[in-house]
Parts: sequence; structure tokens; C-alpha cells
Amino acid sequence: MRTLWSLFVALVVLHMLALAGLVVWLRVDGRLNQDRAQHVINMFSKTIEQDQKELAAAQQEAMQRAARQLHEKRMKPVGEGAKAMADRLAAHEQTLELLRHQREQQNRIIEKLQRQVQLARQEQMRQQTKLDQERADFEEKVRVDEAKRLDEDLKKAIALLESQKPARVKAMLLNLLQDGAVDRVVDYLARMQRHKAAKVIGEFKEDTEIDIAMRLLERLRARAAVPSATPMPPGTSGDGGAATQTRAGDV
Repeated sequence: MRTLWSLFVALVVLHMLALAGLVVWLRVDGRLNQDRAQHVINMFSKTIEQDQKELAAAQQEAMQRAARQLHEKRMKPVGEGAKAMADRLAAHEQTLELLRHQREQQNRIIEKLQRQVQLARQEQMRQQTKLDQERADFEEKVRVDEAKRLDEDLKKAIALLESQKPARVKAMLLNLLQDGAVDRVVDYLARMQRHKAAKVIGEFKEDTEIDIAMRLLERLRARAAVPSATPMPPGTSGDGGAATQTRAGDV
């Protein structure tokens, strides 16, 4: 878990360094200064919906102001003549055209911002997908490495057991059974050479050990790994044998 956290922190630091490098490059290249930076901050300080509402309110106010101006001009004495009326109408048309132009410009800005937001979201999703894949690959590598390590440890333990005398191996296995490591004992016996495993099983001769040997044989048979020539411990038939007073009785 600590390794995953370190990897995550490293990725965050790399992204921060990349962002800082981009800002420095823009400033050195003359593409970014304090005014432009403030302009970008102001641009993103409001949502698109807020900008649209403010734009609509400004346009509504401009339209109302233009309407009032037109009304006031129309109320002037008719004696100013047809030329004055034409001038007023032309001014009104210019005002409306300016408003339409401003509206179109604002719409283009909004569309551009929407595209930028969409691209930013897509990039964020791509980075998240990449990070998830890297995390999954790392976890899989850790799992494979751990499996290899455990397999190597098991091979070393088997080699050690096979190099010992059967009586010594039996004592070691009994100690493991006392600690409740039943599955480990079965793994050891299953992976040992058959004739050596048979000799170890044959060492379980005491009355208190016969039941342990029987249960170990049952587990080995269940795994289809019991040596075919394994001798039965003396005095073992059916389910006979006294149960030990230790945790080995849970085999």
C-alpha cells in the first residue's frame, strides 16, 4: 500500500512540474503576462451559465435602451423632416446590427469555451484510465513476484526437509502442526519425493501420532498427491487412533 501511495504521489508531482514548466515557457516565450493570466482567471471564475445570464441581461438592457431612444426620437416634432427620420432609423438599425454582432461574438466565445471544457474532460478521463491501468499492472507484477518468491521459499524448505532424516522431519512437521500450520505440512509432504514422504509418514508410530498420520494421508489423497507405496503407520486401520491433546489434533 505504501508503494502504491508513493507511486501516486510521484505521478502528482510529475504533473505539477509539467504544469509549472508550461507556465514558465509561456512567460519566457512572451505568450503570458500578468494581464493575460488575470484575463484567464476572470474567464474561468464564472460558469458558462452565469456568463450567458449576464449577456442576456446586458442585451435586454441594451434593447430596452435602444427602444426608449427610438421612442423619444419618434416623439420629437414631425417638422424635423423626412431626413431626420431616416437618420434616426439608420441609427436604430446600426444599434440593432451592433447588438446582433455582439451576440454572435459572445456565442462564438461560449462555444469555444465549451469545446475547451470537453477536451479537458476527455484528457482527464484518458489520464485516469492510464493511471488505473498502470496501477493494475503494478499490482499484477507485485502478485506475480510474491507468488514466485513464495514458490522459491517452498522449494528451499522442501530441499531442506529432504536432506534431513525422516525422524527429524517428523519432529519438524509436528512442531508446525502444533502451531496450526496444517496446510503447510500437507504442501511439504505433497511436494517431497514420494519415497521420502513415505518414510516420514512411517515415522508416526506413537499412539498419539497415528491419528495425525491418518488425517495427513486423507488430506494428501484428497489432493491426489499421496505416494502410492506409502506404508500405513502400524496399528492404523479404519478411523482408529487416539486424538492428541495438542493443536495437531485439528489436522
